[in-house]
Amino acid sequence: MSAEFDRESVLQLMAWCQARGGSIPSTPEEVFALTELVIDDSWSDVDALPVSLSALTNLTHLTVRTRYHGVRPRPWPIAIDALENLTHLTLTGFGAGEGSDCWDNYPHLRHLDLSDNKISSLDDSFGSLAALETLVLRKCQGGGAHSPVLKLPDGLTQLSALKSLDVSYTRLETLPEDLGALTSLEALICHDVRELAALPESIGDCTNLRTLDLWNCAVAAIPESLAKLTRLETLELYGNGATSLPDDIGDLQRLSKLSLNSNALTAVPASLARCAAITELNLDNNALTEIPEEIGTMRALTALQLSQNALAALPSSLGALSSLVTLTAAGNRLTEVPEELGALGALRHLRIDGNSLRALPESLAGLTELRTLDASANQLPAMPTWIGELTELTALDFANNQLRTLPEGLSQLRALTKLELGDNDLASLPEALGALPLQELGFANNRVESLPADIIRRRASLKLSSAGNPLAETEKTEGIRLMKACLKRKLGAAKAAVLAGAGMDLTIGDCVDLGEDSFSGNWGPPALFWAAVVPGSGDLVELMLECGANPRGTWPYAGEWDPEDCYMDTSDAWVVTTLRELSEQGYSEALDTWSEGRKKLAALGIRRGDDHLELTPDPKALERILAATED
Repeated sequence: MSAEFDRESVLQLMAWCQARGGSIPSTPEEVFALTELVIDDSWSDVDALPVSLSALTNLTHLTVRTRYHGVRPRPWPIAIDALENLTHLTLTGFGAGEGSDCWDNYPHLRHLDLSDNKISSLDDSFGSLAALETLVLRKCQGGGAHSPVLKLPDGLTQLSALKSLDVSYTRLETLPEDLGALTSLEALICHDVRELAALPESIGDCTNLRTLDLWNCAVAAIPESLAKLTRLETLELYGNGATSLPDDIGDLQRLSKLSLNSNALTAVPASLARCAAITELNLDNNALTEIPEEIGTMRALTALQLSQNALAALPSSLGALSSLVTLTAAGNRLTEVPEELGALGALRHLRIDGNSLRALPESLAGLTELRTLDASANQLPAMPTWIGELTELTALDFANNQLRTLPEGLSQLRALTKLELGDNDLASLPEALGALPLQELGFANNRVESLPADIIRRRASLKLSSAGNPLAETEKTEGIRLMKACLKRKLGAAKAAVLAGAGMDLTIGDCVDLGEDSFSGNWGPPALFWAAVVPGSGDLVELMLECGANPRGTWPYAGEWDPEDCYMDTSDAWVVTTLRELSEQGYSEALDTWSEGRKKLAALGIRRGDDHLELTPDPKALERILAATED
């Protein structure tokens, strides 16, 4: 053991760590030999770091992550200043005041993370961190309501080795005018720094910069010198209010991702097309009135977003973007879609909603890889007959148009799981929809009076949006008639309706006036349950039990219902256990047994709640029940 080994201090540190539930080696020698130590928020009562920490002179990596909730910042833990071999220091959530005043004690420090501290400034000695490559100051803020905003140290631009600077989510107002002196800088991250209003012109001298993130800042004027960053690969300028781009932006030959959404751009320089490496270009939510034809030369594009602008047309050259996977042009002023878009053989996602389209070109039938198509909120009088050729579609949205009928080709979309048809003028839905693997079907605010039989049978597994149709009232009327017939023991006449799914989603209160306390449920077919509530129907109860009704919640459903869609609420189990009693009582007495039923349910070990019980269906059970009760 070297002469630097201070056993007493190490023992004190071990006691401090163990008292806070920290994990640390069991012998002083092993602790002293540590090169890495992590103190995180799983440790208790870490208000300050002990002076004995300075005894661990072999440490190269120290991480302290705590949850500081105090109003005033804590003082910098001076014990750290003795750890001259540190190469990585993370001190977050500690409330570290103004940081160290002895930065020159860290000659080997390469990574410094002071995120989430109450720091308003850093000591001028900061410039002595000659080896520093990464500096993270995310979420750093002043120590009080009247303290100054975050101010970067004057010595920052002396850090010639610095490669990454992150000041995201701070109140930083300015970057150093001589920022360009950081010639090794590869990443400048100013994410959501809302008070940063300008970039220094010298940024163009940061010639090694690869990532520039100014997401949601206030840099309305993009300096012309930005075009000198020829190694730039990612440029994030979302939400800055920028009105123009540098004329020479096309010089950024290595740029692969460019986000310009939510600005105030009225035009895009034609020179942008020279950025041949761009794969993702986001121009959403600007004030663009046209896109230059030259965009068609950007063959590496896989995602192009042009939504929420003022575009009256799309350039026909878009058809040359053979690698394009996603194209969005929603919320513009388009009256037509270029025929050339049909050549986009790799396209999987197309949004053209919120325009003034009256027709879609037949060439779009060539988009055989398309997975999602949103053409909602246009003026389309019909869904194109060629829609069935897009056999890979999983989501299709034609809501808020002027559709009166649906094409036969819709039945060919065997991968379709989501179909939105709301706010049209449809009087019916084709039976063929029932053969599609739909999980969501929306047809609100149409004139639909009935559902396809297969849709009814699968209704329990479908997310349906049907409000604003005469369908709901029709179903309710038919369901009430069905239930009343069953309650009067006229089950034979109701057999076909039950098998077709009539009466679902209704309550006994729809048939019998029981006020606010009516029973409710989503049983299909519920009529058979409620028929058993009628006084004198003990024979039907016996038949139901014989066919598989089970006190523990297993119930055989109809033969034509998909067994995979069958389920039984825990409340159903109570209904089954009390059928015999209910059959001998009137409706009001049946209501009185509700609380008793809960107790019986608990006694059976069945928990009442939202969970449902799986069942083992007997496909012939309903047929047997109905056949045995024919008039």
